[in-house]
Amino acid sequence: MIIIIIVVVIVNILCDLFLRPLDLATIKKNIESGVIRTTVEFQRDMMQMFTNAIMYNNSDHDVCHMATEMYDDVMKHIEVGPVSGCLYYIAGS
Repeated sequence: MIIIIIVVVIVNILCDLFLRPLDLATIKKNIESGVIRTTVEFQRDMMQMFTNAIMYNNSDHDVCHMATEMYDDVMKHIEVGPVSGCLYYIAGS
């Protein structure tokens, strides 16, 4: 009985933490289907994905380090376009 309660509590904590679970495949699908249409929306979802990875994994974990490094690298390559924030990638940056 106690184990079931503990599992339910852990599941509730993870659901609260990851209200918006995201991965690269989902973000790609959202771009292709038009759910993500602007750089701001793309940045928001990328930041959410990296934040989830950083918060879920211990700060000593490789995933946490890789997510932090990827976040920094991705954000350097994304800029808001001149026309209503349209999404574009700065190639070669």
